Amino acid sequence: RMNQLAEAEALFRKVIYLAGDTAMAYFNLGNIYLLQKKFVKASKEFVNTIRLLEKKDKNDPVEFCKDFTAGFLIKACRNHLGGLKGELT
Repeated sequence: RMNQLAEAEALFRKVIYLAGDTAMAYFNLGNIYLLQKKFVKASKEFVNTIRLLEKKDKNDPVEFCKDFTAGFLIKACRNHLGGLKGELT
């Protein structure tokens, strides 16, 4: 629901403000922007996620989501960015 997306967006922005190295916050914010069709903002957050995760070993678990590795989440972000190319032109 949109009212929950707005609340979630505000919360993830707060997490980023307080702990700017939390890749999952950027990734989740990117997904929120996707749902809202804010494609430029979504792509920015996926790029930020990749930037943070490229500093780690690809097999490292992602903080706050131990089921994901850095490599897996980078691949997911790149897939999202590939799908957004047509929306950004």
